[in-house]
Amino acid sequence: MEAKHTPGPWTSAGYNVEAGEVTYTFHNDGAKAGELRANARLISVAPELLEQLEKSVAILGAIMDKLEVTPPEKCQKDFIEMVETIKKARGEV
Repeated sequence: MEAKHTPGPWTSAGYNVEAGEVTYTFHNDGAKAGELRANARLISVAPELLEQLEKSVAILGAIMDKLEVTPPEKCQKDFIEMVETIKKARGEV
């Protein structure tokens, strides 16, 4: 599925996240300055994190198919959570 969000790269500068031609600014609502900058940094790498998670899910799925194995229950749960996180990021749920 094609991404609906502004394509990366996104960058952060202080309290701002720059995504293409759009700038999102975090307003200080009592949060500490360091927390606001950390939030901006995290959000600015969201497109990259999503892309890497999608690649990881594809690789893990291919490995499981190739080996014809059923991973332990904990791994299955983690894999399903990764797929669900991708769907949330894409706006599919």
